Parts: sequence; structure tokens; C-alpha cells
Amino acid sequence: MHSLSRDASSERCSSAASTMSTPELVEGSVVNNEWIVERFLNDSVLLVKSKPNPSVFATMIVEPWSRPELEVLRYDIYVLRLMQNSQFVSKIFASGSIPGYNFMITSMHSQNLDALRLSMPSKRFTTGTSLRIALHAMNAMADLHNAGFVHRNVKPSAFCFGASASTRRTLLLTDFSLVRQYVVTPESRTSELRRARERVVFRGCPRYCSVNVHRLHEHSRHDDLTSVLYMAVEMITGALPWDKAAKKGVGAMKNEMTPEKQFENCPVELVDLYKHLMSMSYYESPDYSKFSQGIMKALNAKKIDLEDPYDWEEGGRYFYYKIKAQREQEQMQQAPNNQSMVTAKSQMSTASSDHEIYIPEVSDVNTLGPASNSLKAQI
Repeated sequence: MHSLSRDASSERCSSAASTMSTPELVEGSVVNNEWIVERFLNDSVLLVKSKPNPSVFATMIVEPWSRPELEVLRYDIYVLRLMQNSQFVSKIFASGSIPGYNFMITSMHSQNLDALRLSMPSKRFTTGTSLRIALHAMNAMADLHNAGFVHRNVKPSAFCFGASASTRRTLLLTDFSLVRQYVVTPESRTSELRRARERVVFRGCPRYCSVNVHRLHEHSRHDDLTSVLYMAVEMITGALPWDKAAKKGVGAMKNEMTPEKQFENCPVELVDLYKHLMSMSYYESPDYSKFSQGIMKALNAKKIDLEDPYDWEEGGRYFYYKIKAQREQEQMQQAPNNQSMVTAKSQMSTASSDHEIYIPEVSDVNTLGPASNSLKAQI
């Protein structure tokens, strides 16, 4: 018997828990006569495998009908289906309803960026890895914006790398909990924007949001990109300048700090990009090519190639540290009295490494055309 709730990371600014018992959804249950439940990774995320092809593993997210205030999965599915041609989101294999729940089955991903950074010995990434992750995140935002939505909650825990051999170097946007439609009709691919509200309720995480969001202005596309820059600061330096400030004082600190101080010990190109974004209005479309060119300039200055190993990959700075940590974790899991310490992250990692995960081709549900060269850098 399990209680189900929507998954929430440590950084999520709002969360809720479900107390619904679920005797009918257990290990071995078959969903839609196609997917078999292998095990629960946490209260709302399950590891499943394909019934016709047992070598295919996937992630199943469930949302109970008993908590209508939590009903956001349908909107997640709606947004994801509009983005299925983007390489920066998980692929949907199935979605719908079963007795008691809404559900979605997607391709698997590994641990989120925040957990990955904290697993590094210095709690940060090298500049080369950080900048390339920021470039991926910017491209993910370009695809989301091109689909007609702003994210409003850009943060490291909203991104994960893929778990298959073909996606392990691809950054995936996985959290759509606060996404808002900013165009009138996303399906029509028109550029007509919804009118900006004069004042809005605060949405997002104070650590990563822009000054405009702290001022309760309508969240815009350039605010999402500002959050990507703050992610880059944390990845490069291991912290943000306002980490020790009270939550209510973060906005004031950002407002008072010069851009140079906010991006201290970071490539100067990030300062230039920040100043450009801060000069934009809600109705202006960001110049994504300018953003990618700025990051590429910083990478070239450090002689970093896009295909260079990431810090945790073989050839990366922290590869051997990561291997040692994984072996120590495996030894702990094998100890007779430590089986209860197995976490959802380690379970997913084990599932990924024990089997070659096959990712099927995306079906005709795809609606988002390939982004233009002006929107995306070549990764």
C-alpha cells in the first residue's frame, strides 16, 4: 500500500502531499495492457517496463483524483505534447487515466542538476561544464517559448540529463509545474501575446528569479533566461551572492547589487548578457542567438569544445571522484542492514545501468517544428 503525491524537490517553493491509499496500483500491475510496474521510485513516480518489449524501461508519473488541487499533470501533458519535437524534453510514451489517477509515461532521466552539482567534491562544476549546461538550458527555454509558454520556475532541480545511451549528454527540462501560456493560442503558432497584467502574485523560487519577478511584474521570456544566468553563477562558484539572506531580502539584494558583483568570478560575457536581458520589456522577444554567441565566446576563450567530457564523465575533472562515490554507495546498499537506505535516485541509476534503455521514435503526436537556427545553438 502506498500514498501518492506529486514529486517535489528540496527547492520547490510550494508542495503538497496526498494521503490516498492505492491498493490497486502495486508492483506487477499492468497499465493500459502495455506497461508493467516494476517498483516505486517515490510516492508519485514509478519505474515501469514495456510488456511487449521488456528491455524498454520508462518513468510513470501518477496524480490521484482525490486531490483536485494537485491536478497539474494534465497541463504538463498538454505542454509536453506541444514540445515533442524538442530534444530538451522527455518523450511521452503514453498518458491518460486509470481508476483513481491521471498518469503519464515518459522516457527516463538521471538525477537533477542540483543533486549532480552537490555530488561534486567542491559542490560546483568547472566553468566549461557550467557554461555548456547553461547553453543547453537556454535552448530548452527557446523551445518552450517557441511553443508559447514561459516557465516561471527555472532552477537546477528542473533539469536532468537523459538516462539512455543516446541522451546521457542531453539536458532535459522536467518540471512544468508553474508554466504559463504567454501567447493567445499556442496551437496556432501565432505570435500574438497575451496582455501583461499590471501586478501578479509571486511565482517561482526567490534564489533564481529576476528582479522583475520580485517586483511582481508579469513574468516574461527574458526573466526565464535571467534565471538561467543565475543557475550558471551557482554552478561556477558553488553559491549565489544572496544565499545567506532571508528570503524576503533576496529581491532587495539583487536590486542593490551591481551586475559585476552578482556575476563575480564568472566570465564577463555573463554580465553583458544580464545587462541586455534587464533592458528588455515583456513584449520583446529575446535574441537567443545573442545569448548563445555570448556563451560560446566565453567557452572559446577557455578553449572548451562542446564535445569535451563533462566533469562527471570519463576524462572529466571529477570522473574518478564520482566513480569512487558510486562504489561506496553500492557497498552501502549491499550491506545487510542498509537496504532501507536505497533512494529513488540510486534505484533509477541502477535501472539505467543494468539494462540498455531503448527509446522509441516519437509518434505523430509531435506538433512543435524544429527551432530555427536563430533560436538554437548547435550542440
